Amino acid sequence: MAEADYLATPVHEWAQLFERQALTTELIREFWKESVPRLTVPPPAAPVEEQTAFEDQRHRLLLRPLSRFLLGDDAVDGEESAPPPSQVCGKVFNNGDPTYSCRDCAQDPTCVLCTECFRQSVHRYHRYQMCVSQGNGGFCDCGDFEAWKGDPTCSSHKPPPPEQRPTEASPEQAGKASVLFSAAMQYMLSVFDRDASTLKIVPLELDLGREHYPARNQRYATMAYNFGVTATDKVADTVAQVTPCSQEEARAAATALKKEGAAILLYNDITGCDELLKRLKPEQSRKLRRAELHVVHAHVAAHQLFTLRLVRHLREMLERRPTLRPLFNTVMQQTVGGSELMPSMLERVMACDGRQWKQARHETHLLLIQGMLMDMESKKYFAQMFTARYREQTLASLPSSMQDQITVQDLSVQIYTVPSIAHHLMAEQDALAVVIGTLVDELRTHTHGGQLVLRPVTSDSAARRRFECVISCLTDAKYLLSVVPPTQSDKLRAGVRRGLDMLLELLYFCEGMEPVVRAQTAHVLYDPQYELQMTLSFSLAPLVNQVLEWCASDRQLLVYAYSAVLSKLHSRLPPDKYFQRCEVLRFGRRLSVSPLSVMTMPVSLELPLSRLLAGLHLHLAAHGLSYNSSEFASLEDRVTPAQMLERPLRALVVDAQVQSGLWRRNGRWLEIMCSWYSLPVQVADMRDRDLQVAQICASLMDPDEFVATLLFRHGAADADGTLAGEHGEALPEDDPEGERREHMDSNMADLLLLLLHVFAERYHPGVGQVTKEQCLENEVIQFLCVKPMTHSQVAKQLSEADSGMLEAAVKRVADFATQQDFRGQLTYHIKPEYTHRYTPMWHHFSRHYRSQSEQRLRRLRRQRGESACLPPPPAPPFQPALRPARAILTCDVTLQVLLQQLNRMFDAPFAASLELILLRSLFLIGTALNEEEREANTDEPEPFCFSGPAQRVGLVDVLQKLVGNPRVSPHADLLAWVNAKLNRLLGRTAAASDSQAAASEDAGSEQKRRRAKAAALRSRILGQMQAQQKKFISENMTALTEPEEAEPSGALSAERAAAVTGSAMDLSEGAEPDRWPVCLGPRQSARPAAPAEYTCILCQATEQVSSTRPAMVMAAFVQLSTVLSRDRASTAANPVLYVPSSLHRLPHTSSCGHAMHAACWQRHFDSVARDRRAHPRVQYLSSFDVQRHEFLCPLCLRLSNTVIPVVAEWGGAAPVPATAATVDHIDVWLSGLMVACGPVRGGGGTEEDPCSCCDPDWADTLTAAVGCQLTERESAQFLAVSRLGVPPPETHKSARDMAGRFFQSAYSAAHLSRPAERGDRRQVALQTCVYSVHCAEQLLRAAERPLLAEDSWRAHLCLRQVVRVCATLAPGATGLEPARHQCLALLRHLLLPDADTPTAVDFDAFGAVVMLSMGLPTVAARREQEGLLAPAGSLQDLQCVRLSLLLHLVQILLTLDVAELTRQQPMETDDEPAAGDQDEQQWLAELYTLVRSAAGVEVADVSPPLLRQYVSGAVTPFLRCCALYFHFLTGVRAPDELLQPLPLAAQYPHLLRYLGLDSLCVSQAIDYSSAVQALVLSWCRQPSLSSRLAELPARVIVPNGVSRLIDLPHEYSDLILQASSFQCECDEQEPTLSPALCLVCGALLCSDLACTRHRQTGRRGMDGHAVCCGAGVGVLLVVRRCKLYLLHTNEVTTARTESPRKALYPPPYVDRFCEPDQGLRRRNPLTLHREQYDKLNQMWLAHGVCDSVTRYLEEYSAGMILD
Repeated sequence: MAEADYLATPVHEWAQLFERQALTTELIREFWKESVPRLTVPPPAAPVEEQTAFEDQRHRLLLRPLSRFLLGDDAVDGEESAPPPSQVCGKVFNNGDPTYSCRDCAQDPTCVLCTECFRQSVHRYHRYQMCVSQGNGGFCDCGDFEAWKGDPTCSSHKPPPPEQRPTEASPEQAGKASVLFSAAMQYMLSVFDRDASTLKIVPLELDLGREHYPARNQRYATMAYNFGVTATDKVADTVAQVTPCSQEEARAAATALKKEGAAILLYNDITGCDELLKRLKPEQSRKLRRAELHVVHAHVAAHQLFTLRLVRHLREMLERRPTLRPLFNTVMQQTVGGSELMPSMLERVMACDGRQWKQARHETHLLLIQGMLMDMESKKYFAQMFTARYREQTLASLPSSMQDQITVQDLSVQIYTVPSIAHHLMAEQDALAVVIGTLVDELRTHTHGGQLVLRPVTSDSAARRRFECVISCLTDAKYLLSVVPPTQSDKLRAGVRRGLDMLLELLYFCEGMEPVVRAQTAHVLYDPQYELQMTLSFSLAPLVNQVLEWCASDRQLLVYAYSAVLSKLHSRLPPDKYFQRCEVLRFGRRLSVSPLSVMTMPVSLELPLSRLLAGLHLHLAAHGLSYNSSEFASLEDRVTPAQMLERPLRALVVDAQVQSGLWRRNGRWLEIMCSWYSLPVQVADMRDRDLQVAQICASLMDPDEFVATLLFRHGAADADGTLAGEHGEALPEDDPEGERREHMDSNMADLLLLLLHVFAERYHPGVGQVTKEQCLENEVIQFLCVKPMTHSQVAKQLSEADSGMLEAAVKRVADFATQQDFRGQLTYHIKPEYTHRYTPMWHHFSRHYRSQSEQRLRRLRRQRGESACLPPPPAPPFQPALRPARAILTCDVTLQVLLQQLNRMFDAPFAASLELILLRSLFLIGTALNEEEREANTDEPEPFCFSGPAQRVGLVDVLQKLVGNPRVSPHADLLAWVNAKLNRLLGRTAAASDSQAAASEDAGSEQKRRRAKAAALRSRILGQMQAQQKKFISENMTALTEPEEAEPSGALSAERAAAVTGSAMDLSEGAEPDRWPVCLGPRQSARPAAPAEYTCILCQATEQVSSTRPAMVMAAFVQLSTVLSRDRASTAANPVLYVPSSLHRLPHTSSCGHAMHAACWQRHFDSVARDRRAHPRVQYLSSFDVQRHEFLCPLCLRLSNTVIPVVAEWGGAAPVPATAATVDHIDVWLSGLMVACGPVRGGGGTEEDPCSCCDPDWADTLTAAVGCQLTERESAQFLAVSRLGVPPPETHKSARDMAGRFFQSAYSAAHLSRPAERGDRRQVALQTCVYSVHCAEQLLRAAERPLLAEDSWRAHLCLRQVVRVCATLAPGATGLEPARHQCLALLRHLLLPDADTPTAVDFDAFGAVVMLSMGLPTVAARREQEGLLAPAGSLQDLQCVRLSLLLHLVQILLTLDVAELTRQQPMETDDEPAAGDQDEQQWLAELYTLVRSAAGVEVADVSPPLLRQYVSGAVTPFLRCCALYFHFLTGVRAPDELLQPLPLAAQYPHLLRYLGLDSLCVSQAIDYSSAVQALVLSWCRQPSLSSRLAELPARVIVPNGVSRLIDLPHEYSDLILQASSFQCECDEQEPTLSPALCLVCGALLCSDLACTRHRQTGRRGMDGHAVCCGAGVGVLLVVRRCKLYLLHTNEVTTARTESPRKALYPPPYVDRFCEPDQGLRRRNPLTLHREQYDKLNQMWLAHGVCDSVTRYLEEYSAGMILD
């Protein structure tokens, strides 16, 4: 029977049985039981890839009957018609998909939208945030009304009208679906719900019997199951090594393992499979660590793979047919056998979750999402079963094999975040108690004496991972409590109470966890681990805050919670010995206190129970409750205020003492814990809560006892109550060094600060009469007083604040402006009217922030002409319940402490702690006076009064006496402010004020005398400095005329100085300042001839460059570049003879311009190399590699790999032949050059065999040949022109050696794998000269800077030296004969083209100028011993420009896009075109016709003015390059017009005049009898030209614009969406997890370190692409992390595997606060910042990537990189 007929039979049988109501699930499962092994087990000898294809085909055949049976004629080949749109989107997010959440409308941050729904919703106009999905089972919440506060649907998912809503399934379809779904789920459970030990045996329900099995030798398979493997290449390599298969088969198996989660590695008998398993086991621990290997029965393997496809098919069916979802839910609620005692289908699916491999589990989760979580009733049933099995499922996910796996527990976010479901579960199933109880039961095993002990857990890696997994229960508890209902039912309140009991049990375990005792004598041996402690505390804090919100909303719940916490806290009290109280008689009062200090007591920073009590207490007043209410007074075991205070007070004191350095012996970990205690993300839940406990206890306790307790806990008093310095300042015998006295002073300062905080810190709802907005506004003010901050910095300091409330608060108190520094960031600057609210002693300030803010505020006040005093601002009033806490400042103990400490200012020895005590005492008094002044204007029945008690104890008199005391001079302004306010409140008479003024005057006279003495000393020193400055200026007048920013350190050119002073032309004879400067030809202007002086940056010696002086060099960097490449796809090697027109992969040279002696540099480099060899570990993350001859400039630390010798300038104009009026004829010159090529060609010499031009009598031979083929006059003219030039200046031998080093560096950068031939190094040096000038021209054009402007001096200095080194030292470095041979070979290519030579469009025209001008002097040279001539802008150089210009015009006209040109409009001018312009238009029109007709290209009608406009614009970059080159070569000054930023069209005529060209025309080109036209025709008639034109990229010759990075979309979400479907080369089945976008070419590639190697280079993805695309330089944006990487790698060989040097750079995408978001942590929507992208483009165009990477690595190694 055919397969199609065989598969069609069951459909008809099932339909008939269904009509008779006889169809059962057993029949359908029997069909799969028989068909799956028969159709899916491949033939024994089939290879792996054929097995996979065989399985795919058979699986589709097995799934087709299901759709036909269920949907009838609607199913055609398994594909149904498009369903009506569903109300709920439900799109499941893959890893890397962009998601969006609305901050205004979402119920919580887990409510997200997909891209399609977001773009069609109104939320895109709200305050939304963007994120990237992790692919853990989340889906789009569009259409879920409980997920959104408003606008729950997009335009596509709006509820349709009732008549358009999808109807329910028909009874027939419902019946079929019930049977089919039930059979499928039972079949799935029979396959998946199995242990690994039973895989070799076929289960009874799937066993066909022994007679149905094939031969015994082919009954088993070795299978690999994926439990987290992602490195496909490693799996493929391992399979290829161990199994007898090819690399392609191994890769197919690895791909199947990643895509399907399971792969069959071998079909064989049991022995063969076991042997393969033994060979794979050793590799499993290394390369297959996250895979499980088993020998499986062949039929079991077939059923497993088919079940995976079956589950996927069911999910797709439910997605296309939403009406089938209720039927699937009904099936999932059924029990096996119909008995209620048996578990339901859903419970069994959850139970077998841990036994499935990764992909099977993923497909099952997707099926549950589509079948049960899209409908509210189904979701509620799923939530009930989920909660009932919560404990079992959590414990099943804790084993090590399931950690880091996505399990069914991860679906809790989909159900517990739905408010109605969460409240129903808490009320009916005690969901909160179940979730928290699961964690409590797990942590109970780690308790000792009822207290949690985590140190053993930290040392055990398995226990640690288990703890980290179980801690996720707190996240589920937060989901349950995320929404507070307006009213709570009795059932819900009871459920929350039971959950609260479990939470209190957990907090009971954590209270006082991991206590520490101060090390008195010896330092601790090792620091304990504290990460788990921090993790638990960080996870508990938001849950506790949610519990507080629930309790605040319901009085009954608040009473229950407060009572329970009081009882729990009582059972967790410290031992009785810490509460032994004794009677202390101090200050006329008998106080009952515990005199122990924190330094002798165990202290813990983990106090969640005490902090929960503080939060609950602050909500009591809102419900008319207090600590002494009847509801709590009857409790027998509640804590007293003194007991309540004990542990939080210890934490506050230890935090202050650790910052003072009193706990140094306890190790670094305690400092880290205390810094975390005050961290912005934790301070509100830890330190602030402890401070609130102190404020609460201050309101409940006797104030004297409260302050006395603080005194003893701080250690500011002895056991008998004696204060520091109370009995004099002499050191006691038991403390000869005063260490204990110093500690007591420090503790006293900390005590005063804590008193100030308890009294004045009221900006918290429930403490002061303030709102949340006012509290947030105050925090913003304090932080902005420290420094101007970006929005992210403010948000980081206030991470727990609501984003909308924070933005509103910042806008009220600050201005958003650009910061005045080198970064130019947009920051918030506090408004002047809010600075008076600055609090120097704010409790959230660190010491650094406190001093920084104080200095800044004093500076701002002085700038505004105000007093620099920073008094305490008025505090808001306390809540009525906490007003008794104000008595701590008016009690006897506090007043006596202040009095005693202020009296010490008269006789105590000076100490920093004493000054700190004075400042805090004055600030504390000032705060009390502000409180008194505020209440004096109110109608309080018992107003606060501090001045009266202060006057009674004598404190006021002491303050008056301190006026004028030199010891209080740093705080004299604050003291004056305090005294003035005291006098005002006490109603002092004018006499008291006069006496105070007199005392101030006496003290001021002494200060005036000291100030006068200091001013005299200062004036004398300034006079000496001014005299030295004048002497220095007089000695260095010339140097100081240089602009500071343009002068490179170590270089000073006389020509440059002369140009600045305007007398450059006066330095040579015959100078004509008013004459237009010309740099080429017979009319060349005179040049300055002054010697240049340079200062060595190493030895500081100044040298004149000459042959008798030591050589000077400049640090330079030569790199292979593709920045200007017009054909990045090319892989061919570049020629040596000429510069290709594509400008692809050419060497570029840059320099910082700093000069050194050659010997000094050599010693410096040798020293650096020795140091690096002596410390090989420094090479890791090194910014340079000495093995590649790299080093950093000793002055500016710029990356360099070679040096350029500094060449002396030569003056005078170029020599002019006697027959100057007749030799300026290009036709004669070209004819002579063609003759010069003749002997080389006719004599049998070839490009590879230069022996013919190496004849010692070559010059005589050339003269004779020219005389034979040209007339006598023409011969004389040609020889006169060809021998023009100037002798180069004499150079030192070391300069020639350094030139050879530079030429070798250039060759190594350009041709790394090819051995150098004779003369190749010279040619490559000329190429780097050409390419560097090209880059400089484009860089100036991109920046819209003048071509020859003085502000680009440093870059020009580098190019000047490169040009002159190539002109003077290149021929001598390689020899005369190789240079002559290569020049003649280039001439043959240009002047005598044939089928084997490059075409006219293959040459770079400017490159031809440089190559010819540098090479032609060698053609007519007689002997090398007689010396070579250097190009100097002679007539021959002018002819080279004309020839290359003609070549460039031919290129432009051949590649002209006529259709686009005709659509342009000519520029409108009011004036008639000049006669020269008309001649130029006519000549270009004739040349256009001649060139295109000769080349066989279409000749269309083009307007001559339009043609001239286009050609002049296209040829201007070529003219600019020529002007740069000859300006550096000849030194002729630039015209004023080229020193101004003119547009390109305006530069064109000035460039022609400066180059000595009358016009663009070469009239001989249209003369039919001229050699010029013959040359043009030979270019156009080359046989290979037409094919070459077809191959060229569009407009490759004409540079229409500057090279730029690719265009990026404006919205970053568009970029994420573009990269979401990118597939890596190593895995073509799934999108890559970390795509990176190359900003140079636009390619997407994989940035994963586990990615396979680049196919062309053998390197990793990003590294290999940087080599291919950027010649070792890369600019890549990792899309899903919004991180921009700059890469710099070396292209030594394609086999190198080391990682490239990499640096982070600010990405061009910013949020609305103009800040980048690297890592997408803030989730703000990002848009393209054009200025930042232009800055990046400018850096890339300037070849600054390598230097930026170097500077980043230098800062990284120095620890200077900050986030």
